[in-house]
Amino acid sequence: MSGQGHSMAAAMLRLARAVTRRALRALEAVHGLDIAVLDYVGMLPRLLDNLADTLDLDDQSAIPVGLCAEPAHRR
Repeated sequence: MSGQGHSMAAAMLRLARAVTRRALRALEAVHGLDIAVLDYVGMLPRLLDNLADTLDLDDQSAIPVGLCAEPAHRR
């Protein structure tokens, strides 16, 4: 997606997506786990990604491409 990465909230959602994907892989190794748990955790990365995409679309017009905020101590 061309507007990806503009929103800090979207970036945090993508980080949460990565964490849930890693958790899913770890849960798949657990024997005897209810399949409903795997289905739920397997759905979370797609949900988080969709939310991040929506936030990026909302912020795309508000933040110029390539603009990165500098930390206050570097200004």
